[in-house]
Amino acid sequence: RMPDGTSRFPGQDAAQDVAQLFPAKKVRILTLQKAKDANDYLRQGLQKDFVQEWWRAPIFTPQGIVLGLDLWDEISKEDSTESVEYPFSGLNELTYGLRLSELVVITADTGVGKTQVLREITHHLLNHTPHAIGMMFLEEPMKDTGLGIMSVEANKPLHLPDVRASVSQEELRKYYDKTVNSDRIILYDHFGSNEISDLLDKIRHMAAMGAKYIILDHLSIVVSDQNGDERKQLDEISTKIKQLTVELNICVIAVIHQNRQGQIRGTAGVEQLANIVIKLWRDKESDDPWRRNVTKVTVQKNRFCGRTGPACYLFYDVETGRLSELDKTAITQYESGESETKSLFQNKEGW
Repeated sequence: RMPDGTSRFPGQDAAQDVAQLFPAKKVRILTLQKAKDANDYLRQGLQKDFVQEWWRAPIFTPQGIVLGLDLWDEISKEDSTESVEYPFSGLNELTYGLRLSELVVITADTGVGKTQVLREITHHLLNHTPHAIGMMFLEEPMKDTGLGIMSVEANKPLHLPDVRASVSQEELRKYYDKTVNSDRIILYDHFGSNEISDLLDKIRHMAAMGAKYIILDHLSIVVSDQNGDERKQLDEISTKIKQLTVELNICVIAVIHQNRQGQIRGTAGVEQLANIVIKLWRDKESDDPWRRNVTKVTVQKNRFCGRTGPACYLFYDVETGRLSELDKTAITQYESGESETKSLFQNKEGW
């Protein structure tokens, strides 16, 4: 009996080997259904059954090769791949959301607000999926990671001292209980170790604990902590993470920094491996505070359906610490180079 539960009989492996010696479509392999050989069929009076099985024997095809005529059962099955939407409708229109077994890469220059985007996604996953979420935020202590998710729930930037001073312990505990106080939040204590092998082991362990979505911020810091060729190491870790997404049926959302040319740092291999590549851009030096807090989100690669291009524009409200999508009027005004007007702001009740 084979590991996958199927049975193998004496001679079947030999039959496979011999069949490959002959031209394609010239060999059939007969697997008898009602007795072990032709003599038993004869003794049991099953001559007609033997003849029918003989002529129904399928044409031999080597392992790894499948005929289209055998594919209908697979094609006709409804796709059971789990997916969940992003918290941003414009991104959903281009990508159809997040799917398990995928590697999603988010890339941007430093200081653009990638971490806040990840917090919004994590909070959304926490409220729209039953699964655990692995959080590997390598540039901040676990306390800051927890406060970040709690801030999304609170609509308040709890990490700021003046905001924190206005929040009672009871209120803080309420935000904690609604978010971080759960076995569905799994944190990576990275203090003292950013080794590639250790990171991969932690991803595997998080998956074993029930995590189906793993947020990794960011791959660039892992590679920069190693010795040797950064390009090769980035290719190596990206390849292994992609393999884990398929093997463990998980979705990994990983951040990678850009170089000065606006490209993914170090190598093009990451883009080739990723299912989705999302680029963030913000005019950090704009004199206008509104424009300075708008992030343009662009889908650069989309293996799922091929849709690419600008997905949405996200405004960061410094009072609430939240991101919200600009409406079409605001987008037009932003792209035209105009400054802030009251008409640009969406109803805050919808944030």
